[in-house]
Amino acid sequence: MRRKGFLFLGEKTVEMVIAVLCIVVLIYLGVRIYTTSTSTGNLEKAQNNIDKIGLALGEAKKSGFSTVFVLQPTDWVIISWPYKFYGDKPNKCKATYCICICDALNSQVSASSDESFVNKCNANGICFDSNERIDTLNPTTSEPPIPIQNPPILLNIKYDKNIGYIITKQ
Repeated sequence: MRRKGFLFLGEKTVEMVIAVLCIVVLIYLGVRIYTTSTSTGNLEKAQNNIDKIGLALGEAKKSGFSTVFVLQPTDWVIISWPYKFYGDKPNKCKATYCICICDALNSQVSASSDESFVNKCNANGICFDSNERIDTLNPTTSEPPIPIQNPPILLNIKYDKNIGYIITKQ
């Protein structure tokens, strides 16, 4: 009788260990799939938003003003190039001026150097080219970039033929 109980206990223990290992493997695979889909998903979200911004720029050129909501990707930034007085811009900017959505918010970028912004936009960003000047201004700092935090954020786009586009966060 004791042996039968001992065998039963041993079988259940092995079944539990196998079940726990299966659960751990499933959790690992789920995390891997999520991180892979999130990184490519953020680029798709950035592309959708940069397309919306491009359409809003066209509308602002016609009427002088337009607005657009940007929802995602959160913790990214919207920045225009050329950035301040620096000549460098991301490789994805083919025209004289461009606006980009980049994964650069948590990059510890100082205001005196745009190299980190350029590198971050080259590595993980989407850009829209323009032949007219585009300036992005964060109203809390009066400087670029505009962070995408606590979405949705509303962008106001003003156009003046002498100045170009000015994009601010409301």
